[in-house]
Amino acid sequence: MLKPPQHTLTPDEVRKRYNLQAEQYQSRYVGTKGAYYRRFEDRIFLGFLDVDGKRVLDLGTGRGRLALMLASRAREVVGIDISEEMIRHARDAGRGVENVQFELGDALKLNYPAHHFDVVSSMGMFPYVKDVVPFLREINRVLQPGGPLAFSVCNAAEWQYSAEAYTKAAGLVQRLRGRGAPAGEPAESPLIPHQLSALAADLETAGFELVDYRSTFFFMPSRLFYWGARRELEVVQSMAAAANDFLGWCPWIKDHGKVLVLLARKRREV
Repeated sequence: MLKPPQHTLTPDEVRKRYNLQAEQYQSRYVGTKGAYYRRFEDRIFLGFLDVDGKRVLDLGTGRGRLALMLASRAREVVGIDISEEMIRHARDAGRGVENVQFELGDALKLNYPAHHFDVVSSMGMFPYVKDVVPFLREINRVLQPGGPLAFSVCNAAEWQYSAEAYTKAAGLVQRLRGRGAPAGEPAESPLIPHQLSALAADLETAGFELVDYRSTFFFMPSRLFYWGARRELEVVQSMAAAANDFLGWCPWIKDHGKVLVLLARKRREV
């Protein structure tokens, strides 16, 4: 399972991290990687969010990828990020799109009045947030009563047994082939895992109710998706995506994907 990092990044460290990554960041959303995220993550957000004719806030907008997808249906989209370089790229990407704007800002101190937005989304911010309640409270403030919030987190209950078994098997094959032992432990991830039950309680504290959730990025479908891409087998990729969707929906399995995407609704003011 994903372990909590020994050092939680401060907001300034997150900002510096993404300023450095901003130039190459979009490469993860092109080609096979892009297809992977579109089929395994984007479609959950787009399925959860009804933004037609609505005013949308996208927190941790990065280079504006989700914000621009939502702008095709929304009345207005505001994307906010802590990284200056990410916002610069987002503004370049959104040039000519009249109903979207990108702003440098702090998600704990949003420069908008109460009830300003109809919908809030956040695809990449909460994996760096340890205490989600202050962020949820500020989202509550700017969100209309009954308004939806969709956001993603790293899942503390991720099933990694198949990944661990695969890694051990791959290491054994490598040694049998005389290629030595596999590389050592990967560097510690700065991403913070969250428990679903704790998130439901935090949402309640911040005036929200958990409406629905999915999980995604299961190990074997992911491996099959990339294997099919390397061999240009679209049917294998489609089957892997369908398997991932089923696992993320299945009541007995859905709690154990790598990433949780949650849909909440503002129930009361806080």
